[in-house]
Amino acid sequence: MPSTADSSAAAPKTTAPRSLGVSLLALSAGTLTMLLGLTTAIVGIGFANPSASGTGVAATGVGLWTMLALPGAARRQSIMLIGLTLAWAWLWFRLAVDWNATAGGAVVLLFLIPTVSIPVCLAWAVLTAALAIVLLGRTVAAIRRGSLPHAPGLRRSTWALVPGTAAPLALLVLCTLAIPHGVSQHRGRQIQELARRYAPPAGEIAGPTAWGACSLVFLGYELTQHGAESTRNAVGRQRILDRTLADAKADLASIAAAGARYVRLGASGDHLLESRPDQERLDDLFLTEVRNTGMELVLVDTQHPQALRTHRLDWPAFCRFQRQRIEYYQRRYQPKVYIVACEPMSYHHFALAQHTRFSADAWAAQLADLCRLVKSINPATQTGLCLLVTPNKEPEWEVWTRLKNLPELDILSVEIYAPEHFHQTEDRLRAYGHPLQNGKAFWIAETYNGWALCGQRRWDQDAAWINLAADFARRVEAEAVLVWTFGTFVPRGHLLSFGRGQLRERWGRGDRLSPVGEAFLKAQTRALAPGSPP
Repeated sequence: MPSTADSSAAAPKTTAPRSLGVSLLALSAGTLTMLLGLTTAIVGIGFANPSASGTGVAATGVGLWTMLALPGAARRQSIMLIGLTLAWAWLWFRLAVDWNATAGGAVVLLFLIPTVSIPVCLAWAVLTAALAIVLLGRTVAAIRRGSLPHAPGLRRSTWALVPGTAAPLALLVLCTLAIPHGVSQHRGRQIQELARRYAPPAGEIAGPTAWGACSLVFLGYELTQHGAESTRNAVGRQRILDRTLADAKADLASIAAAGARYVRLGASGDHLLESRPDQERLDDLFLTEVRNTGMELVLVDTQHPQALRTHRLDWPAFCRFQRQRIEYYQRRYQPKVYIVACEPMSYHHFALAQHTRFSADAWAAQLADLCRLVKSINPATQTGLCLLVTPNKEPEWEVWTRLKNLPELDILSVEIYAPEHFHQTEDRLRAYGHPLQNGKAFWIAETYNGWALCGQRRWDQDAAWINLAADFARRVEAEAVLVWTFGTFVPRGHLLSFGRGQLRERWGRGDRLSPVGEAFLKAQTRALAPGSPP
């Protein structure tokens, strides 16, 4: 019979591999959770999504806790297990309660870096599910065998829970709840400061600014996705298509009710590259609805066609495709304004082959040709160029330098989504020249307080942003301001409502505008000078 010493000496040989496996699992899951949490928090802060920033902080804390708890298997292992189990339970609770805000942050990641974020998110889901099973199993086993009080005496074991579980768990919950409040308050102060900076002098009335809104629809793919592309059942597919079109119509109706003069649509042309049944039919139906509203159509060349996300084109092939789709949409829909390029450098991220280097000369030549193409089909269509104002996108302003004297180019526009974009816009106009100096119009072609990724937003801040945009447009002599709706002109609407029937349902309850839509309507009244046409 083996001695006790022999048995104890043999034990580690059977448990070490299992402990090593659990440690590697915890290390991997903890590291990924911490990294994804930090990214989600940054996305939440940057895109005015306070709720997601809180969940991101929670994930960061849980991931860090999981990594630090690895050496804690000694002496108070069971306490560590209970603490980690409760921490993970809190994170999963936050994800469940705040799923739409977190999903909104995930949408941004999947949109910006799909080749990285999709496999990372899948790996995280698998690892955390495995770790959850292990933690729950070990915690239940520890409680059943009564191994929780390692130290003698109930009092002593209870106090041991404080540093090992209660204190860090309380800190985790506090940070999760406090961070969103802090993010929201910080954004509110930024908006107030900007509102004071750009407020017109007492008694001064701004010149007439034309207002428009950006629809959620991207011609070429939007109306045929949201589950329809993977549904083989004809009845089920038609139901999805009808639901998506109904949401698009609800968004359009809210834009019309808010008094917009322009409605902007992305023009992607994916169906020119790949088979998309019903795409042309649905696009035509939606454009009929647009014409029936009386609003003027603005088309924008899309820098992120779905068809090119995985099959990038080299520069010559891309130029041919861009010309093909602009000619197609110009002949088919005859828009009032056609923005022939939106963020030239972004095409390199989404559509062009990775080896394609950005060249202002090449882009200027391509866009000059496209402007002439648009005018040759319909001289009444105004052409435009849309640029970003962030420091890393300054090279694309060299395209404007080369095109500012092109007779066929009518409009230069910018995008404003973050507080710093206001002064960056002023800096760009000073450095590269205001379009008015060359007889061109200046537009703010996109603006919103973040991306309206969820329903738990500060609607008052989003509405205040529109008023701020109105005052800023006066400062920089912008002829038009186009506001992204992201569905928020509909009460309780948000980006993730689209394609699920929620916008149609919410708009149908009373056809009333949300606080953001009301602010949009009032901003137009404020911007009109006496005697100006509406």
